[in-house]
Amino acid sequence: MGILRFAPVLLVLTPQCAEAGAWARGEGQTFVALSYKLEGDPETLGTPDFETSGYTSLLVERGLGPRLTFGLDAGIDDSGDATAIAYVSRTVGPDDGPNRFALHAGGGASRHDGMSEALAYLGASWGRGIETRWGNGWAAADPMLYYRTQSGDVIVKADVTVGVSPTDKAKVFIQLQAGQYPDADAYLRVVPSMAYNIGEGRDLEIGTPLGLVGDDGVGLKLGAWLSF
Repeated sequence: MGILRFAPVLLVLTPQCAEAGAWARGEGQTFVALSYKLEGDPETLGTPDFETSGYTSLLVERGLGPRLTFGLDAGIDDSGDATAIAYVSRTVGPDDGPNRFALHAGGGASRHDGMSEALAYLGASWGRGIETRWGNGWAAADPMLYYRTQSGDVIVKADVTVGVSPTDKAKVFIQLQAGQYPDADAYLRVVPSMAYNIGEGRDLEIGTPLGLVGDDGVGLKLGAWLSF
């Protein structure tokens, strides 16, 4: 089983960017992100054996209150394997300190290897704003747990993100993604990325996923964000 085919694209950025993570989206605020990731084995690049796999993802979040955010995270790969999860995120702890925390819970369904089954999801987030010589930035960590209710399989993931805004329009960030899927080796990959604002509430994103451990793929990710 390829571990990458089920991986949802879960970017953790500032509240006004991609998935809110430790920050609430903001009451009445909506965010939509659509992305496509294409990956392949760099050792076979330029040979007849070179093959690529693609993954399309959609993320929608809506602020329901000062501390509450509703989200929908869905994705499908080129083979038809798919995942869709609806969740609620609630910030916890004080709002006046440097650190931010949130808890997430939800459920949905996945289709893999010709089998469909329900999914349960639990997650947590930590985030903190930081100051750098290149501009204001942020750091975040997000552990996640997925439970396949029919097979009893458990999927564990964790993302760590550090980013900076060198200008009012640009954001540069890097994310470490780690995880363990059933019957597969644990993986670690790094995704350096950049987002650029092209108009009010509109951003374009580009990233380059690179496998480090348990994953030898290299790829390109293109995305678009819409905030309103």
